[in-house]
Order: sequence, then structure tokens, then C-alpha cells
Amino acid sequence: MKIGGIIAEYNPFHNGHAFQLSQVREECDAIVAVMSGSVVQRGSLAAFDKFLRAKAAVLGGVDLVIELPCVYSLAPAELFATGAIRLLDALKVVDSLWFGSECGDTDSLSRAAEIMLNETPEISAKIKENLRAGMGYKLAHMSAYIGSIPAELINQPNNILGLEYIKAIIKTKSKIKPHALLRKFANHHDTSPSNGFASGNAIRDIFEENKDISEYLPETTHYLYDDATMFDRKIFDAIVLYMLRVKGLGIFNSVFDAPPELVTRILRATPQATSLEDILTHACTKQFTNARLRRAIMSALLDIDGALVNSAPQYIRVLAFNDKGREILKTIQKKSKLPIITKAADFKENSPMFDAEVRATELSSVCRGVRRGLDFTTSPIYVRPEDYEIKPKPKNTAKANAQKPKKKKKKNNTKAKKNK
Repeated sequence: MKIGGIIAEYNPFHNGHAFQLSQVREECDAIVAVMSGSVVQRGSLAAFDKFLRAKAAVLGGVDLVIELPCVYSLAPAELFATGAIRLLDALKVVDSLWFGSECGDTDSLSRAAEIMLNETPEISAKIKENLRAGMGYKLAHMSAYIGSIPAELINQPNNILGLEYIKAIIKTKSKIKPHALLRKFANHHDTSPSNGFASGNAIRDIFEENKDISEYLPETTHYLYDDATMFDRKIFDAIVLYMLRVKGLGIFNSVFDAPPELVTRILRATPQATSLEDILTHACTKQFTNARLRRAIMSALLDIDGALVNSAPQYIRVLAFNDKGREILKTIQKKSKLPIITKAADFKENSPMFDAEVRATELSSVCRGVRRGLDFTTSPIYVRPEDYEIKPKPKNTAKANAQKPKKKKKKNNTKAKKNK
């Protein structure tokens, strides 16, 4: 069986993802996705619950969804990619990696990855010079490689992530074969939908405006969002402000990629801030980008030990599967050396990586207004064959609730009757 691997956030799973999976299906017999859990790479909570997103992915074409630990999903692109590749490789069943890119050219990306891994002294010197000039990490590297690598390969988000995946495959000596797919529809940062396709960013904005998002989602997944809730930004901001004001410098002690200057900028912006956006607006620079600041703050909130970012995966956490995914899981159990978590309550091993994941889920639950302990009370989602049947198209719950007329209260005429 040829098994393709996907690295994703599915925040949420949409028509563009479904189209990508249809392309992978032409070459593979099954698909395994490694998906970010409660937090995503931009340093934010995932918009929707991880179990809902995993179920949507299986309904949309994935066979097995494995959780990417938050210590990787909160890392810069290079380490995000390395952690995800190491986890895919540890499954011992994945033959190939498939990812969207603006160029869709695997060979060009592979050549560029080799150049970056075999950095010349001249390029190294240029990178250091750029960093000293105040450039951010990504911009410093992009500028240094102009002339050696075509600019479009290193200045577009999906190409950049694809390069990091290929570099990670080479560095870890993985046998997984990379395949770049041409991204044909909504681009990563697009905010306007077009012809039934929209970026995750646009869909989240539409949902927050209490509008229907079903047009941009596979039909099999529409009903999942009928009662879905996004995390409450005001609650999250309040938690951030409290922790920064009360705990201060101490919460950044072990955070990865949080140098003193970055921490100082965050703490200086905190006293007058009334939201996270206020902090980011005042602390952001070319060197300390919005995403980098968010990741540092989120890592501090979750008390993530920076040393974990470079460590090997400690477990395999199953989020959702179908019948084919169940068979793949049996093969993983035979081949992989890592423990497999299906019931978190039964996982007794000492794992700082999993402990961080539990904290991330609890933070998400608090900001969503749901009960605690989801990691221990929610089993992996099994998607049955009959679940793929198209459900009646629902209205977005938030929109429906907003449109419901309020019932008029009946006047209490008891006193009037007594006075007559």
C-alpha cells in the first residue's frame, strides 16, 4: 500500500484542502495527516476544536490524523517542519510527503534546499551582516540567497514551507519522497473568497462575522460547524495580560527563540495594553515579527521548555481515523518504536511533550467555554462509512442565532387583576 503523508493545520479544513487530497489520491492508496492540535504555527490557538478539525479532515479525504505536538507547532518554520517530518518518519508507514506550493516544482525546490543546506562562507557572512542590520531571521536569509536561488522560491509562504520540509527530509535522512503540488486557488494570506474557495484566514473571518461558511467547505463536513464555536479572543487576551502583568520576566525563562531584547519589548508594551494586539503593535519590529512574538508569548503561557523543540517525538497521538486508517494504525503498532496514544488516561509514561499538549488543550477549552479534561475524556474519532453521506445543509449556528427573532415576554397582569 502506497501511503502519502500530509503536514497540516486544517484551521479549518476547506475546499482547497479537499482538492489537494484528491490529487494525492491519484498517486496514493491512503493518506496520513500530521495535524497541529490546539495551537498553530502563527502562535495562536486553533480557531476550532482539534477533534472537530480532525474529523473534518477524515470526512474530507484523510484516512488517519495524528496530532503534531505543540512544541513543534509553535516553533519557527524550520523546526516546525523538522518536528513534523520526524513524526511522520517515526510512523514507519509513510512513503511520500505532499504539500502545496506556489511553484509546484519539486525539482526546483529540492535544488534550492540543497543550496541552503550547503551554505557557502559568502552566504553565511551575508546572513550575519543582514541580522546585524536588524533584519528578521527569514528576511536575512532570503536577502542573502538572492542570486543563488530564484526569488520566487524564497519569498512566497508555501514555497518557503516546502523548502523547509525538503531540508528536514535531507537532514533527518528520511526515505520519504517529497512532492510539491501547485496551489491553484486561494493563497495563504488571501482575505477574499473566490468561486467557492477561500483561505483559512478568510473563512475564520467570515465565521466570526456570523456568516455562513458552508460554501467553502466540503459538503460532508458542513454539519460539523452547525454548533461549532471559535475561541473567545477577549478571554484569551485577558489571560495573556494577566500572566504578563503578574508573572512578568519569569515566564520566559525557558522559552525557545525568546532573546532578552524580544522579552523586554513585550514587557515594556504590557502595562498600557488592553489586548494582545496592543502588545504586538508596540513590540513588533523587522527582527521581532508578529508571528515570532505570538509564538514566544504562547510558549510562555504553556510553560514549554525550549529544549523540547529540538527533541525527538515522544509518542504518536491518534485524533481521528476511518476503516482504512484503522488498518494503517495496526501496521504502525507493529513497526513503530513510539507508544501510541488512543486513550490518554492510559498513557502513563513521563512525557513533558504530552504534558505541554494537555496544557494547550486546557487553554483552548477555557477560551471556548467548554469543560476541562478533553484530552482525557475524548477518544479518537472513528468515522464510519455511513458518516460520509451528505447531511442536509445547515445554517451556520452563529448566523442562525443572530437571525432568530427574540420572543416577547408576556406581561404579568396578576397585580392588575387583583386591583380590579
